[in-house]
Amino acid sequence: MSLRYCFESSYVPTTLSACKRNDLAVVDTEGRENLVRAAVKRGVWVYGYLNVGALEKERPYYPIFKHLRLAPYDGWDGEYWVDVTDSVTMLTKEGFELRHEVFLHDAPAPEPEPEAEGTESE
Repeated sequence: MSLRYCFESSYVPTTLSACKRNDLAVVDTEGRENLVRAAVKRGVWVYGYLNVGALEKERPYYPIFKHLRLAPYDGWDGEYWVDVTDSVTMLTKEGFELRHEVFLHDAPAPEPEPEAEGTESE
């Protein structure tokens, strides 16, 4: 089992295609639903990365949450720090669904392969 993570959208396909059964991938899932489903079918554990402390202009939900902007996110053009004291709005089921157009959590998790006899788990 290996851990792979990717927060840059353009590298998500490469990251997911490199994963094997029982690998864990943490990626930005938005717009990559088909790739995520294919990885899960191959037995990859996929977790969606969600930065609740930032908001990007290019996201479809930006207009809904732009009132939470505080300041530009240094080094990331078009991204802003948000007021996390009001992030309850962003974390409600409705807010989460707005931020992730497809709720992938209803997909069954892959079955882990059994450990070979004589090996100890950590």
